[in-house]
Amino acid sequence: MQPPPPQNPGHLPPNPNAVLVNRRQEGNPVLKHLKNVRWQFADILPDYEAGPSTGVLFLSLRFHLLKPAYIFGRMRATARAYRLVVLLCHVDTEAAAEPLNDVARAALGNECTLLCAWSPQECASYLELLKLHEPRAGEAGPRAARQDAAASLQAALTSVRGVTKADVKTLGDR
Repeated sequence: MQPPPPQNPGHLPPNPNAVLVNRRQEGNPVLKHLKNVRWQFADILPDYEAGPSTGVLFLSLRFHLLKPAYIFGRMRATARAYRLVVLLCHVDTEAAAEPLNDVARAALGNECTLLCAWSPQECASYLELLKLHEPRAGEAGPRAARQDAAASLQAALTSVRGVTKADVKTLGDR
């Protein structure tokens, strides 16, 4: 069941349980395929906000062929505002290899995560996944998960007779 079209008069605060959508995405076919999460328009810097630390920029490869410089400034500005910036690229042209290579280089240079999708439905699925798997306040982030994984690895390896914590540390440093 699709939620009703969002209505957000300027005086209502953004819903923290919704994907926030920049008004410039109004009319984007991706919006009609967002079925598993709520969404609402908001005054945000990126095209979509999947959480307080996750900004998503949307780029149609066809649009990129017309205005190749457009995405570069947006990536730079958004990278300063979010811990994770995702460049969601809709591959909607046949001759995609060269422009996609340019987009990949730009994403890498601006420390953005590049996700490629070949349909509006697939773009919507990525947005839903980003929202559904966003870290909640108070939950352990990636750094804590890595520390837990390192502790688990150390416990597993030191359970082998003859392997010491120093051996595990040496192995981990490599």
